[in-house]
Amino acid sequence: MFSLKLPDKFYRWINSLKQSLSEQLLEMPPQNSETTIQESLTPPQDSEINIQAKLFASPAPINEKFPRVRVNSLVHPIAIKGSDFHDCKIIDDDHFLLFVSDIASCGTIAALFMTLMHTLIKSDADTDIATLFADINNLLCENNDSEMFVTAAAVCHEISSGKLIYVNAGHAAPLIVHANGETEFLKERSEATLGVRKNISYRAFETKLQAGDLLILYTDGVTDALNEREECYSEQRLAQLISRLMRKGKSEYFTVELRRDVARFVGNRVQSDDITVVTLKILD
Repeated sequence: MFSLKLPDKFYRWINSLKQSLSEQLLEMPPQNSETTIQESLTPPQDSEINIQAKLFASPAPINEKFPRVRVNSLVHPIAIKGSDFHDCKIIDDDHFLLFVSDIASCGTIAALFMTLMHTLIKSDADTDIATLFADINNLLCENNDSEMFVTAAAVCHEISSGKLIYVNAGHAAPLIVHANGETEFLKERSEATLGVRKNISYRAFETKLQAGDLLILYTDGVTDALNEREECYSEQRLAQLISRLMRKGKSEYFTVELRRDVARFVGNRVQSDDITVVTLKILD
C-alpha cells in the first residue's frame, strides 16, 4: 500500500505548469476539429504533434523486458488538443501497469490532468492500483476549478502467474479475447469517475490471462463512433472483429485492423471523439 503525501512545492509546480501549458497551447495554430476517421488515418505532420503526446509512454520497454507479452498502442485524436491519455510502467521484474483514460475536456485542462496522472503513475513502484486511483482522484479534485472529470481503467499484470488486477473508474469495459476466440468484457466498476469528489476508495478486481489471450483497453471513441445512419460501432462489433482476427491468427495486427474497421464503419462521418487503444497479448 502507498499513500502519497505531496509537498507544497509540488502544488507550486502545478500552478506554474498551468501557466506554461496555457502559453504553449495559445501559441499553437488553430486546428480543424472536424476530422473524419478517413482523414485521421494520415499520420500528422511534425507541426501538428500534440505536446500532450510527449507524456504518452511507449510500450517498447515492457516488450523488451518481458518477452512473453506484447503490448501495442494506437492513438487518433480529433484535434491537436486531444483528451485521451494512456500510460504504462514497469513496476518490477514480475509486474507492469497499463493505464487508459478519457478526460472530459481538452486543451490546457486536459494537458494538466494528463501531467498530474503521469506524475503519480511514475512516482511509486507499488502494485496497488486501487490506491493509485485514490491518490490520482484526490489530486485531481484539488486542482479542478473547472469541475472536469476523468474516466479511467488500469491493469497490473503479473508475469509469473498470469494474474491480472484491474480497476475501472467509469470507463469503457476492458475486453479479453481468449485464445479460442471467446470474448469477455470486464464489466465491474470500481467506483466513480476521477476528479468528482475526494476520498473515494476504489475497489480492485482480479482475473487471469492464459497463453494466447488478448486484453484490450480502449476509450469510448471506439465503441461510440457513429456512422451516417447514427449507429454506434458498439462493443459487439469490437468483440466480433478481434474474435475473428484471433481465429485467423492475426491478433498482432489488431490495432491496425481496428483503425481500418472503424473507418469503414463510419464512412464520411465526422470523427467526434478521440480514439485510443492499448492491447496486451500473452504470447504462446
